[in-house]
Amino acid sequence: MIGTESRQTSQKVVTCYYSNWAYWRSGNGKYTVDDIDVSVCTHLVYAFAVLDANTHKMVAQDTRLDLPSGLDNFRKFTNLKQQKSGLKTLVGLGGWTDSRGSYKYSDLVASPTLRAAFITHAIDFLQEYGFDGLDLDWEYPAYYDGGRPADKQNFATFVKELKEALGPRNLLLTSAVPAAKQVIDVGYDIPKLALYLDYIHLMTYDFHGSWENHADHHSPLHKRDFDTTDLYAEFTASYWVAKGAPANKLVLGIPLYGRTYTLSSGQTAPPAPASGPGNAGTITQAAGFLSYMEICTALSNGYTEVKDNTGKMGPYAYKQSQWVGYDDPEMVARKAEFIWQHGLAGGMVWALDLDDFKNMCGNGKCVSGVQCK
Repeated sequence: MIGTESRQTSQKVVTCYYSNWAYWRSGNGKYTVDDIDVSVCTHLVYAFAVLDANTHKMVAQDTRLDLPSGLDNFRKFTNLKQQKSGLKTLVGLGGWTDSRGSYKYSDLVASPTLRAAFITHAIDFLQEYGFDGLDLDWEYPAYYDGGRPADKQNFATFVKELKEALGPRNLLLTSAVPAAKQVIDVGYDIPKLALYLDYIHLMTYDFHGSWENHADHHSPLHKRDFDTTDLYAEFTASYWVAKGAPANKLVLGIPLYGRTYTLSSGQTAPPAPASGPGNAGTITQAAGFLSYMEICTALSNGYTEVKDNTGKMGPYAYKQSQWVGYDDPEMVARKAEFIWQHGLAGGMVWALDLDDFKNMCGNGKCVSGVQCK
Protein backbone atom coordinates (compact mmCIF):
# COMPACT_ATOMS: atom_id res chain seq x y z
CA MET A 1 0.00 0.00 0.00
CA ILE A 2 1.20 3.51 -0.78
CA GLY A 3 -0.60 4.84 2.28
CA THR A 4 -3.95 4.75 4.02
CA GLU A 5 -6.19 7.55 5.18
CA SER A 6 -9.69 8.14 6.48
CA ARG A 7 -11.95 10.14 4.19
CA GLN A 8 -13.23 11.97 7.23
CA THR A 9 -9.87 13.24 8.47
CA SER A 10 -8.40 15.08 5.53
CA GLN A 11 -9.41 17.63 2.95
CA LYS A 12 -7.96 16.87 -0.45
CA VAL A 13 -6.07 19.30 -2.63
CA VAL A 14 -7.36 19.98 -6.15
CA THR A 15 -4.64 21.89 -8.00
CA CYS A 16 -5.63 23.38 -11.34
CA TYR A 17 -3.13 24.69 -13.86
CA TYR A 18 -4.10 27.67 -15.99
CA SER A 19 -2.05 28.17 -19.16
CA ASN A 20 -1.91 31.82 -20.14
CA TRP A 21 -1.39 31.16 -23.87
CA ALA A 22 -4.97 29.86 -24.09
CA TYR A 23 -6.03 33.51 -23.91
CA TRP A 24 -4.81 33.93 -27.50
CA ARG A 25 -6.76 31.02 -28.95
CA SER A 26 -9.67 31.90 -31.18
CA GLY A 27 -13.28 30.80 -31.10
CA ASN A 28 -14.33 28.11 -28.64
CA GLY A 29 -10.73 27.54 -27.54
CA LYS A 30 -10.20 31.01 -26.05
CA TYR A 31 -9.84 30.66 -22.28
CA THR A 32 -9.53 33.59 -19.91
CA VAL A 33 -9.29 34.06 -16.15
CA ASP A 34 -13.02 34.76 -16.20
CA ASP A 35 -13.61 31.19 -17.42
CA ILE A 36 -12.09 29.68 -14.26
CA ASP A 37 -14.69 28.14 -11.95
CA VAL A 38 -13.07 28.60 -8.55
CA SER A 39 -15.48 26.14 -6.92
CA VAL A 40 -13.57 23.28 -8.54
CA CYS A 41 -10.07 24.03 -7.25
CA THR A 42 -8.33 24.54 -3.91
CA HIS A 43 -5.12 25.77 -5.58
CA LEU A 44 -4.64 27.53 -8.90
CA VAL A 45 -1.27 27.69 -10.67
CA TYR A 46 -0.56 30.32 -13.32
CA ALA A 47 1.56 28.81 -16.12
CA PHE A 48 4.09 30.25 -16.58
CA ALA A 49 6.58 32.83 -15.50
CA VAL A 50 10.06 32.21 -16.92
CA LEU A 51 13.69 32.62 -15.92
CA ASP A 52 15.57 35.54 -17.46
CA ALA A 53 18.77 34.14 -18.97
CA ASN A 54 20.78 37.26 -18.14
CA THR A 55 19.61 38.19 -14.65
CA HIS A 56 18.53 34.68 -13.55
CA LYS A 57 15.41 36.19 -12.02
CA MET A 58 11.75 35.36 -12.54
CA VAL A 59 9.98 37.48 -15.16
CA ALA A 60 6.65 37.46 -16.99
CA GLN A 61 6.54 35.17 -20.01
CA ASP A 62 3.91 37.26 -21.83
CA THR A 63 4.25 40.93 -20.95
CA ARG A 64 1.31 41.88 -23.19
CA LEU A 65 -0.99 39.71 -21.13
CA ASP A 66 0.50 39.27 -17.67
CA LEU A 67 1.64 42.71 -16.53
CA PRO A 68 -0.22 45.91 -15.55
CA SER A 69 1.28 47.58 -18.63
CA GLY A 70 -0.66 45.04 -20.67
CA LEU A 71 -3.87 43.25 -19.66
CA ASP A 72 -2.87 42.81 -15.99
CA ASN A 73 -3.62 39.08 -16.05
CA PHE A 74 -1.48 38.23 -13.03
CA ARG A 75 -3.65 40.42 -10.80
CA LYS A 76 -6.90 39.27 -12.42
CA PHE A 77 -5.78 35.73 -11.57
CA THR A 78 -4.86 36.40 -7.95
CA ASN A 79 -8.04 38.44 -7.46
CA LEU A 80 -9.98 35.20 -7.93
CA LYS A 81 -9.35 34.67 -4.21
CA GLN A 82 -12.08 37.22 -3.57
CA GLN A 83 -14.57 34.69 -4.95
CA LYS A 84 -13.63 31.80 -2.66
CA SER A 85 -12.33 31.78 0.90
CA GLY A 86 -9.16 29.72 1.27
CA LEU A 87 -8.33 29.57 -2.42
CA LYS A 88 -4.56 29.72 -3.03
CA THR A 89 -2.99 31.12 -6.19
CA LEU A 90 0.55 30.27 -7.20
CA VAL A 91 2.73 31.17 -10.16
CA GLY A 92 4.56 28.39 -11.99
CA LEU A 93 8.16 28.97 -13.03
CA GLY A 94 9.53 27.26 -16.13
CA GLY A 95 7.62 24.66 -18.09
CA TRP A 96 8.86 22.43 -20.88
CA THR A 97 9.76 25.19 -23.33
CA ASP A 98 11.60 27.43 -20.90
CA SER A 99 13.46 24.60 -19.15
CA ARG A 100 15.37 23.22 -22.09
CA GLY A 101 18.07 24.35 -24.50
CA SER A 102 20.21 26.46 -22.17
CA TYR A 103 22.00 26.11 -18.85
CA LYS A 104 20.19 28.99 -17.17
CA TYR A 105 18.43 26.86 -14.53
CA SER A 106 21.55 24.82 -13.92
CA ASP A 107 23.60 28.01 -13.57
CA LEU A 108 21.05 29.48 -11.16
CA VAL A 109 21.01 26.60 -8.70
CA ALA A 110 24.81 26.20 -8.87
CA SER A 111 25.55 29.73 -7.64
CA PRO A 112 24.87 30.83 -4.03
CA THR A 113 24.92 34.44 -5.24
CA LEU A 114 22.39 33.87 -8.01
CA ARG A 115 20.17 31.80 -5.72
CA ALA A 116 20.09 34.52 -3.09
CA ALA A 117 19.29 37.22 -5.64
CA PHE A 118 16.58 35.07 -7.21
CA ILE A 119 14.93 34.41 -3.85
CA THR A 120 14.88 38.06 -2.83
CA HIS A 121 13.38 39.07 -6.15
CA ALA A 122 10.90 36.15 -6.16
CA ILE A 123 9.45 37.25 -2.83
CA ASP A 124 8.94 40.75 -4.19
CA PHE A 125 7.40 39.31 -7.37
CA LEU A 126 4.93 37.12 -5.47
CA GLN A 127 3.91 39.86 -3.11
CA GLU A 128 3.59 42.51 -5.82
CA TYR A 129 1.02 40.49 -7.76
CA GLY A 130 -0.68 38.82 -4.80
CA PHE A 131 0.45 35.21 -5.36
CA ASP A 132 0.38 32.80 -2.42
CA GLY A 133 3.37 30.79 -3.56
CA LEU A 134 5.71 29.49 -6.21
CA ASP A 135 5.48 26.25 -8.20
CA LEU A 136 8.82 25.10 -9.65
CA ASP A 137 8.57 23.45 -13.06
CA TRP A 138 12.13 22.81 -14.21
CA GLU A 139 11.98 19.91 -16.70
CA TYR A 140 14.33 18.38 -15.59
CA PRO A 141 17.43 18.81 -13.40
CA ALA A 142 20.47 16.91 -14.69
CA TYR A 143 18.52 15.02 -17.34
CA TYR A 144 17.96 16.86 -20.62
CA ASP A 145 20.09 19.35 -22.50
CA GLY A 146 20.75 22.29 -20.22
CA GLY A 147 21.46 20.11 -17.20
CA ARG A 148 24.52 18.88 -15.31
CA PRO A 149 25.04 16.02 -12.81
CA ALA A 150 25.48 18.53 -9.97
CA ASP A 151 21.91 19.78 -10.55
CA LYS A 152 20.50 17.09 -8.25
CA GLN A 153 22.07 18.42 -5.08
CA ASN A 154 22.06 22.04 -6.20
CA PHE A 155 18.33 21.91 -6.87
CA ALA A 156 17.71 20.41 -3.44
CA THR A 157 19.75 23.19 -1.84
CA PHE A 158 17.82 25.78 -3.86
CA VAL A 159 14.50 24.33 -2.66
CA LYS A 160 15.71 24.39 0.96
CA GLU A 161 16.79 28.03 0.72
CA LEU A 162 13.57 29.02 -1.03
CA LYS A 163 11.38 27.41 1.61
CA GLU A 164 13.36 28.96 4.44
CA ALA A 165 12.64 32.37 2.90
CA LEU A 166 9.06 31.78 1.77
CA GLY A 167 7.80 29.90 4.82
CA PRO A 168 7.99 32.76 7.35
CA ARG A 169 6.01 34.89 4.89
CA ASN A 170 3.27 32.23 4.62
CA LEU A 171 4.14 31.62 0.98
CA LEU A 172 3.81 28.11 -0.43
CA LEU A 173 6.49 26.22 -2.32
CA THR A 174 5.51 23.36 -4.61
CA SER A 175 7.08 21.62 -7.58
CA ALA A 176 5.94 19.73 -10.66
CA VAL A 177 8.08 16.60 -10.87
CA PRO A 178 8.65 13.75 -13.33
CA ALA A 179 6.95 10.37 -13.35
CA ALA A 180 9.67 8.21 -14.96
CA LYS A 181 12.14 6.45 -12.67
CA GLN A 182 15.25 7.28 -14.70
CA VAL A 183 14.46 11.00 -14.68
CA ILE A 184 13.69 10.98 -10.95
CA ASP A 185 16.89 9.14 -10.03
CA VAL A 186 19.18 11.49 -11.94
CA GLY A 187 17.81 14.81 -10.73
CA TYR A 188 15.82 14.56 -7.49
CA ASP A 189 17.04 14.17 -3.90
CA ILE A 190 13.61 13.07 -2.74
CA PRO A 191 14.17 12.98 1.06
CA LYS A 192 15.53 16.54 1.06
CA LEU A 193 12.92 17.88 -1.36
CA ALA A 194 10.14 16.30 0.69
CA LEU A 195 11.26 18.23 3.77
CA TYR A 196 10.83 21.61 2.11
CA LEU A 197 8.13 21.31 -0.55
CA ASP A 198 4.55 21.84 0.62
CA TYR A 199 3.20 19.72 -2.23
CA ILE A 200 4.79 17.60 -4.93
CA HIS A 201 2.87 17.58 -8.22
CA LEU A 202 3.41 14.26 -10.00
CA MET A 203 3.25 14.67 -13.78
CA THR A 204 1.69 11.25 -14.27
CA TYR A 205 0.90 11.75 -17.94
CA ASP A 206 2.85 11.79 -21.21
CA PHE A 207 4.14 8.31 -20.42
CA HIS A 208 3.64 7.67 -24.13
CA GLY A 209 3.29 9.87 -27.18
CA SER A 210 3.90 10.20 -30.89
CA TRP A 211 7.67 10.20 -30.33
CA GLU A 212 7.18 6.42 -30.12
CA ASN A 213 6.33 4.08 -32.99
CA HIS A 214 3.19 2.67 -31.42
CA ALA A 215 -0.08 4.16 -30.21
CA ASP A 216 -0.66 3.83 -26.49
CA HIS A 217 -2.55 5.57 -23.69
CA HIS A 218 -0.35 8.27 -22.18
CA SER A 219 -1.64 8.14 -18.59
CA PRO A 220 -2.46 4.61 -17.41
CA LEU A 221 -3.23 4.27 -13.72
CA HIS A 222 -2.10 0.68 -13.26
CA LYS A 223 0.28 -1.71 -15.01
CA ARG A 224 -1.32 -3.49 -17.95
CA ASP A 225 -0.65 -7.02 -19.18
CA PHE A 226 1.42 -5.83 -22.14
CA ASP A 227 3.53 -3.29 -20.21
CA THR A 228 7.26 -3.97 -20.07
CA THR A 229 8.16 -0.75 -18.23
CA ASP A 230 7.10 1.11 -15.08
CA LEU A 231 5.34 3.88 -16.99
CA TYR A 232 2.07 4.08 -15.08
CA ALA A 233 0.79 6.33 -12.29
CA GLU A 234 0.62 3.75 -9.51
CA PHE A 235 4.33 3.02 -9.88
CA THR A 236 5.24 6.72 -9.84
CA ALA A 237 3.36 7.41 -6.62
CA SER A 238 4.75 4.27 -4.98
CA TYR A 239 8.29 5.11 -6.06
CA TRP A 240 8.21 8.65 -4.67
CA VAL A 241 6.96 7.25 -1.34
CA ALA A 242 9.56 4.47 -1.32
CA LYS A 243 12.33 7.03 -1.91
CA GLY A 244 11.23 9.23 0.98
CA ALA A 245 8.28 11.43 0.05
CA PRO A 246 5.27 11.30 2.38
CA ALA A 247 2.09 10.27 0.59
CA ASN A 248 0.24 13.25 2.05
CA LYS A 249 2.44 15.63 0.06
CA LEU A 250 1.93 13.91 -3.30
CA VAL A 251 -0.59 15.33 -5.77
CA LEU A 252 -1.49 12.97 -8.62
CA GLY A 253 -1.48 14.48 -12.11
CA ILE A 254 -4.56 13.93 -14.28
CA PRO A 255 -4.56 15.02 -17.93
CA LEU A 256 -7.45 16.87 -19.53
CA TYR A 257 -6.09 16.06 -22.99
CA GLY A 258 -5.16 13.09 -25.12
CA ARG A 259 -2.11 12.00 -27.09
CA THR A 260 -2.80 11.16 -30.72
CA TYR A 261 -1.23 9.03 -33.44
CA THR A 262 -1.60 8.10 -37.08
CA LEU A 263 -1.97 4.33 -37.25
CA SER A 264 0.12 2.36 -39.72
CA SER A 265 -1.87 -0.88 -39.71
CA GLY A 266 -5.37 -2.14 -39.07
CA GLN A 267 -4.63 -2.74 -35.39
CA THR A 268 -6.26 -0.32 -32.97
CA ALA A 269 -5.72 -1.92 -29.56
CA PRO A 270 -2.61 -0.56 -27.83
CA PRO A 271 0.23 -0.87 -28.44
CA ALA A 272 -0.81 -0.38 -32.07
CA PRO A 273 1.77 0.31 -34.82
CA ALA A 274 1.89 4.01 -35.65
CA SER A 275 3.73 6.13 -38.19
CA GLY A 276 3.65 9.46 -36.37
CA PRO A 277 1.46 12.01 -34.58
CA GLY A 278 -2.24 12.36 -35.20
CA ASN A 279 -3.65 15.32 -37.06
CA ALA A 280 -3.75 18.66 -35.25
CA GLY A 281 -7.06 19.64 -33.68
CA THR A 282 -9.02 22.66 -34.81
CA ILE A 283 -8.72 24.33 -31.38
CA THR A 284 -5.28 23.41 -30.01
CA GLN A 285 -3.69 23.08 -33.46
CA ALA A 286 -0.89 20.78 -32.30
CA ALA A 287 -0.10 17.49 -34.03
CA GLY A 288 -0.13 14.53 -31.65
CA PHE A 289 -2.38 16.30 -29.15
CA LEU A 290 -6.11 16.90 -28.60
CA SER A 291 -7.90 18.70 -25.78
CA TYR A 292 -10.76 16.92 -24.07
CA MET A 293 -13.09 19.43 -25.73
CA GLU A 294 -11.83 18.27 -29.12
CA ILE A 295 -12.01 14.61 -28.12
CA CYS A 296 -15.56 14.62 -26.83
CA THR A 297 -16.62 16.47 -29.97
CA ALA A 298 -14.86 13.84 -32.13
CA LEU A 299 -16.79 11.07 -30.37
CA SER A 300 -20.00 12.45 -31.85
CA ASN A 301 -18.42 12.73 -35.28
CA GLY A 302 -17.57 9.19 -36.24
CA TYR A 303 -14.88 8.12 -33.76
CA THR A 304 -15.25 4.68 -32.19
CA GLU A 305 -14.58 4.69 -28.43
CA VAL A 306 -13.13 1.65 -26.67
CA LYS A 307 -13.11 1.46 -22.88
CA ASP A 308 -10.71 -0.67 -20.84
CA ASN A 309 -12.82 -3.17 -18.91
CA THR A 310 -9.99 -3.73 -16.40
CA GLY A 311 -10.03 -0.09 -15.25
CA LYS A 312 -6.27 0.22 -15.62
CA MET A 313 -6.37 3.02 -18.16
CA GLY A 314 -8.78 5.46 -19.73
CA PRO A 315 -10.42 4.83 -23.11
CA TYR A 316 -9.05 5.25 -26.60
CA ALA A 317 -10.91 6.19 -29.75
CA TYR A 318 -10.15 5.90 -33.44
CA LYS A 319 -11.47 6.89 -36.84
CA GLN A 320 -9.75 5.44 -39.88
CA SER A 321 -6.02 6.06 -39.24
CA GLN A 322 -6.50 8.58 -36.41
CA TRP A 323 -6.13 7.36 -32.80
CA VAL A 324 -6.33 9.11 -29.42
CA GLY A 325 -5.96 7.91 -25.81
CA TYR A 326 -7.38 10.02 -22.98
CA ASP A 327 -9.03 10.07 -19.56
CA ASP A 328 -12.82 10.34 -19.46
CA PRO A 329 -15.04 11.18 -16.45
CA GLU A 330 -15.06 7.53 -15.36
CA MET A 331 -11.26 7.38 -15.34
CA VAL A 332 -10.95 10.70 -13.52
CA ALA A 333 -13.24 9.25 -10.84
CA ARG A 334 -11.07 6.11 -10.61
CA LYS A 335 -8.00 8.25 -10.09
CA ALA A 336 -9.81 10.24 -7.42
CA GLU A 337 -10.64 6.99 -5.66
CA PHE A 338 -6.99 5.93 -5.93
CA ILE A 339 -5.99 9.21 -4.25
CA TRP A 340 -8.34 8.50 -1.34
CA GLN A 341 -7.34 4.86 -0.99
CA HIS A 342 -3.63 5.61 -0.79
CA GLY A 343 -3.62 8.74 1.32
CA LEU A 344 -2.29 11.09 -1.33
CA ALA A 345 -2.64 14.84 -0.84
CA GLY A 346 -4.96 15.21 -3.81
CA GLY A 347 -5.04 15.57 -7.57
CA MET A 348 -3.97 18.16 -10.10
CA VAL A 349 -5.11 18.74 -13.65
CA TRP A 350 -3.28 19.96 -16.72
CA ALA A 351 -4.92 22.14 -17.77
CA LEU A 352 -8.21 23.96 -17.25
CA ASP A 353 -8.33 25.35 -20.79
CA LEU A 354 -8.20 21.83 -22.26
CA ASP A 355 -11.40 20.64 -20.65
CA ASP A 356 -14.86 21.03 -22.18
CA PHE A 357 -15.24 24.32 -20.34
CA LYS A 358 -18.02 25.49 -22.63
CA ASN A 359 -19.95 22.24 -22.10
CA MET A 360 -20.08 21.64 -25.85
CA CYS A 361 -20.59 17.92 -25.32
CA GLY A 362 -23.26 18.23 -22.63
CA ASN A 363 -21.47 16.36 -19.84
CA GLY A 364 -20.63 19.34 -17.62
CA LYS A 365 -17.95 21.98 -17.97
CA CYS A 366 -15.52 21.21 -15.12
CA VAL A 367 -12.80 18.56 -14.87
CA SER A 368 -14.11 16.40 -17.68
CA GLY A 369 -17.65 16.57 -16.31
CA VAL A 370 -16.86 15.09 -12.90
CA GLN A 371 -16.74 18.05 -10.54
CA CYS A 372 -19.57 20.32 -11.58
CA LYS A 373 -22.57 20.39 -13.89
